[in-house]
Amino acid sequence: METEEAVSKIIESIWSRYKSDNYKKEVLEFGTKQAYEIDLKHIESTFEWVKTLFPGCPAALRVAAIGHDIDRAWPQEMVKLDRSRKGRMGDEEFRLFKLAHARNSFEMLMKYHFLGEVSAEFQVDVRFLVYNHETGGLRNSEGQMLKIQDFSSESYDLNMAAQTLTDSNQLATLTDNLPAYLVYQGEEITKKKILSFWSYISKGVRDRLISGEIGLDSEIRRLVDEIGGTRKST
Repeated sequence: METEEAVSKIIESIWSRYKSDNYKKEVLEFGTKQAYEIDLKHIESTFEWVKTLFPGCPAALRVAAIGHDIDRAWPQEMVKLDRSRKGRMGDEEFRLFKLAHARNSFEMLMKYHFLGEVSAEFQVDVRFLVYNHETGGLRNSEGQMLKIQDFSSESYDLNMAAQTLTDSNQLATLTDNLPAYLVYQGEEITKKKILSFWSYISKGVRDRLISGEIGLDSEIRRLVDEIGGTRKST
């Protein structure tokens, strides 16, 4: 089981990269200051949501929450999307892009941030979480969540942690990313983006979004209401 000191060093290393002048400079070469600030807010929000949704948030989940998009912090090595096709990709093309992004983020964690501080078992747990952060926990043919014991501490359901990371990631997207996304991409593409991840959010969190328990920007709220009204049984 990893020590808190080792986990803290990893989290500090990831945050240091996100907040470094070099990263900011590299991002601004192909993005905007607003995009940089939204990326940081997204990571912060994801981290806060996993702690809220998964009481006693295990170390691997904390590291995955901070590091799930870390390939974006290494722009020269990130999986790049043709910006002219953003919001216009087919479902399978977009799925493969997201899968490549998730795998590359774990590779960046291994290459730059684990610092020889953690066990192979801990790395397996983080890999599972980061690989599945876009699509949630694994399910059987009937749609039921599988139970998977974590490898590093044998104290929690790793698959449920993966679902929590997906819920947190998408909640952060809804609250922090999409208001600006709507402005420059328009309603049709924004609604398509919400639809692309709506079914991956757990039913409990979807119900909280539909009921209004989780607050959203008014325009994003309207789109969620439209989607939730037609997909309540998903």
